[in-house]
Amino acid sequence: MSNHITRKFLAGVTALSLAAFYTGCSSGGGGATFFWGILGTGANTCSSVIVRIDLAAAGATDEQLNCARAALIGAGCTVDEVEVSPGSGIWDVTISGCNFSDLSDLFTCTVNGVSASDLDEFSDIVGDNCGGGTPPLAVDDTPVVTTTTTTQAPTTTTTAPPTTTTTVFPDTTTTTVGGTTTTVLGTTTTVLATTTTLGVTTTTLAGATFDVVYGFDFPMSTVGALQIDSDYSGAGGEFDGTGANVACAKAAGFTALEAFNDNDTGQVVSQGFADSAGFAAPRVLSTCRFVDADGTPPAPSAFVNTTVDCSDLNSQPVNCFTSVQSVTACACGDSTVNCVTENCDNGASSATNTCGDGTVNCSACTDEQCDDGNATDDGNGCSADCQDNSTCGNNIVESAFEQCDDGGSCQFGSNPGAACTLPAGAECTGGFCQTQSGDGCSSTCQTEP
Repeated sequence: MSNHITRKFLAGVTALSLAAFYTGCSSGGGGATFFWGILGTGANTCSSVIVRIDLAAAGATDEQLNCARAALIGAGCTVDEVEVSPGSGIWDVTISGCNFSDLSDLFTCTVNGVSASDLDEFSDIVGDNCGGGTPPLAVDDTPVVTTTTTTQAPTTTTTAPPTTTTTVFPDTTTTTVGGTTTTVLGTTTTVLATTTTLGVTTTTLAGATFDVVYGFDFPMSTVGALQIDSDYSGAGGEFDGTGANVACAKAAGFTALEAFNDNDTGQVVSQGFADSAGFAAPRVLSTCRFVDADGTPPAPSAFVNTTVDCSDLNSQPVNCFTSVQSVTACACGDSTVNCVTENCDNGASSATNTCGDGTVNCSACTDEQCDDGNATDDGNGCSADCQDNSTCGNNIVESAFEQCDDGGSCQFGSNPGAACTLPAGAECTGGFCQTQSGDGCSSTCQTEP
């Protein structure tokens, strides 16, 4: 196929690929190794995916597959390839036995006499167990997604000591680095005490906490991909988290695929964005949480941005400019949702960790999903930090969220209809385990009439 738009963010960003549009066919090729991947949002988890590959229709000269698990998905994943009927040249490849992001490389296979676009046209997902629905499938001769997201450990709370400082910055600062000019707007920042909670494991840092807001300033025309490196060596602190677990989030309403990576050693945080529909300036890109060691608010000009890649929808280079638009105090308990890790703030009471008081409320500026009167994980589906950790289909009634749980049944593979349990579904060789309705217990583990 032609018009195959692919953007791969380089140099340490948790790389994304955008393989979204296919409208025609490209030339074929000889025997080679190809990569199959899924291009969901990255916000959902899959426990199994079945991909059907029609080698006969794709024109393969040897209708045999030699497949392997993609190394980046994580330990425990298995890949099974089964020819649908002997000699048909149609194969079902199942990846299962682990949890993986819906934005992931799945497996690699060696095929003779075809191109990536041929395989892309004749490959489809015929079964999956993914939250958020079936993700799009892509095939390429390089990794579709060069890193993936695996299940994270729950929560670590980071608390900064009380500090109050007010600093007024100059109106405008212009910085030129490597030919890229970045204009930074002035800001007034007040530092307050803060308690915040992340959904990933982070390192506890001493100091005051700030939200650093990154903006896209130019051009006004549409771009399809943007990657920036932000050098914070002169800011006097560090971003919370490290690597892909850095505490950054794309702006609300921004539909682009995003990736973040913090190189603590080099003191550079990298950010990548890709959108098949494109996006244009001016707009806010992201917010990242920064901890200043001595409680002094950094100036926006202390963060020096370099544009690593900026391209239009035809993959042609574009001159792009970004800036740190503001540095604001992250203050849980001030009745304003103003921290990248806050999703609620009802005032001073919100800053207190109230998980375990028996009331579902705003705890440490994070909405509770449940509260069973204790701050322990006692197996009822309500975790120690008052979040939903139930698994419908594991044959255990987790009463905080479930009324029943009768497991699941195998779909596809060599054992269809057999009873199975999630999340692994190990009973389903070559297929996957899925909960069912119509037997008195629904697919969401609620009692049926």
